[in-house]
Amino acid sequence: MSNITPITAAQTGQSEADRLQASLDLINAKIADLAADVSSEALDMEKVLLARAEHVRKALKDARRRERDDIDDIDADDANAAIEEVKAQMRAWIQEYDAHFVAAQNHYALFNARTQTWEHITPAALPAYFPLLKERHAPTLFAEVMQEDGRNFLSETYSFRKVDPTVLNKLRFQFLQPQSGQHHWIFDTLIRSLCGGKQENIAHLERLILAKYHRPEQTNLPAVVFMDREGGTGKGLLGMVLAKVFGDGLVRANVPMSEVTGNFTSFITGSAVVMINEALAEKTDFDKLKAIIGSARIVSNAKFKAPYEVDNTPLYIISGNSGTRVVNITGTAQDRRWSVIRATLEFTSWLALDLETHMGLRMTVKEADLWARDNLDAILHDADEIAKWLGSLIARHGRVSTVAPLRGEDYQHVLANTRPPHERVFAKVFGEDFQAIKKSTLHAFYLHAATSENHIRKLGRTGFYDEAATWVRKNRPDIEEATVKVGGSTMAVFRVQGHQGGPDEDQYVIHDFTTKRPTWMIELD
Repeated sequence: MSNITPITAAQTGQSEADRLQASLDLINAKIADLAADVSSEALDMEKVLLARAEHVRKALKDARRRERDDIDDIDADDANAAIEEVKAQMRAWIQEYDAHFVAAQNHYALFNARTQTWEHITPAALPAYFPLLKERHAPTLFAEVMQEDGRNFLSETYSFRKVDPTVLNKLRFQFLQPQSGQHHWIFDTLIRSLCGGKQENIAHLERLILAKYHRPEQTNLPAVVFMDREGGTGKGLLGMVLAKVFGDGLVRANVPMSEVTGNFTSFITGSAVVMINEALAEKTDFDKLKAIIGSARIVSNAKFKAPYEVDNTPLYIISGNSGTRVVNITGTAQDRRWSVIRATLEFTSWLALDLETHMGLRMTVKEADLWARDNLDAILHDADEIAKWLGSLIARHGRVSTVAPLRGEDYQHVLANTRPPHERVFAKVFGEDFQAIKKSTLHAFYLHAATSENHIRKLGRTGFYDEAATWVRKNRPDIEEATVKVGGSTMAVFRVQGHQGGPDEDQYVIHDFTTKRPTWMIELD
């Protein structure tokens, strides 16, 4: 009886388990052949083969287990590679959109580098922006990546300061770097126009810009209050320049007062400069405005979002075309919030002067306006020119850390003219040269003055005449109320006691009977 030779994997090219299975099959076949042989030799061989079969059977079991483990290892490696590939795609998307998750708001905050603004997306809406998240198990992997990369936060804020690591600071800024060299003279023309040519105003405005540039984290800078009657002094142009200095996304221009004092204030949060335009004192909630301007922190309140606190980051610039009625100047401690600057001429008037000075071009104001339309936009959008202008401010004023409110000539002028318009009308008309005026003319002049200053609430005739009578009793007791006849007409007047005849109407107003529009010969200061 021949011996059984083991079959090796090298001989068959099979796996170890297949080789052992083949050996076991041969052993079992040999045992079957011996079943009919009852000789002692056959019985002894059968015992040896049974023992060997058991040994091969155990070896086969171990080989099969090892093969399964190898297969599992291969499957696991493939799966892990696939997972890492998906996570790499997720990381690329997260970095591209600078994505963060904010638990308090339950939203993803995505930064748009092109517009320098944030988009806020709910977890349910995110797959519409990133379709990969629609795949099975992708949300779990996405959560792992966000956690691994430190992009999960408890809350959010805007601040130029360092914040707690659990808080997402959404303020992104990169200010323009100053350059040396001669800047274009048009920037000086613009500042002079805004400041009415007054040196104290010019220095203050320049230093205020530098204070925000050098220490953007400070929240106690005074608000600039530009006051002029007609507009056209260059406030919009200043907004263009400041957007280059601080960044387009950090300068909010032409902001309505309602965005600052209204219920939803998210539009101004995270700004370096907020320019409030066309402000009218009588339409402004000054309690809210004072609370905002004077606070280190404000509440950002957006529709459908939970309110949260942020640093009061902006330098506020408030402007209007209503003379002294942009904000309420009281002469009290609350005026610490304001730096009052009054313009005197339109920007094009200053430009006409400087075109002759710097370029030898003698132009009318209208011609200067045409020159500005052709040339101004390119100059005021030139980052290098603005950087040189910024460098000249730093060379002139040095590093500015803070600026106190301006209490100059313009502030004193506004303070002296903060009385109600009817009181200022009385002081203007009932001067030392006063003789007589029709009551109806006095009231018409008051309405003209109050309307030109954008006062919403005006006194009716009866209330106005009562105020006038009270004023003259206190300030000009030599003035009386009377009824006089002039040319067959009876009229009610105020007149100096002893004055004979009627009032000289042409002293106050000229009536054009063609247009039916009065031309006033007097104006309030």
